Amino acid sequence: MMLRRFLLASALLVTGTIVAAPSAFAETQDADFSGTVSQVCVFGTANQGSITVSGANSTTLSTSNPSGTAATTDVTCNYPANLSLAAPVASGSNTTTLSSATFTSSVAASGATLASSSTTNTGSSITLVTGETEALAVGMSANNGSTIIPADHYDYTVTLTVAP
Repeated sequence: MMLRRFLLASALLVTGTIVAAPSAFAETQDADFSGTVSQVCVFGTANQGSITVSGANSTTLSTSNPSGTAATTDVTCNYPANLSLAAPVASGSNTTTLSSATFTSSVAASGATLASSSTTNTGSSITLVTGETEALAVGMSANNGSTIIPADHYDYTVTLTVAP
């Protein structure tokens, strides 16, 4: 009988040691991670627009005139960036300077969740939707007052800016 008790006690002791051993000697260690994602915006390929006069003896050169077209591009930002634009600047080989003209640029932005928004170079910026590709249509005009736009080739650049 004593031998049975000894064997039973030994069996319980061994079983308890085996069951308790893994948890008694287990340890844990956390591996932490951190990183910083910079604010980035990426413009797509720009498609050139065209400026025209509205007819003979026109005083306005514009993308809004018949046969004129807006320049197009798109932009995607990983933060709610503000889109603004500068006034048109003569570029290329303009031989005629429209020194008395008033230059205006405009942009219309639209995306899947961005309500169609537009502004001018003198207006407020447009806040873009994070992670969404926004389609941009860029227009410009040169209003030469009462002076007719002379026959020539004209090149202008409108700079778009995205910033926090």
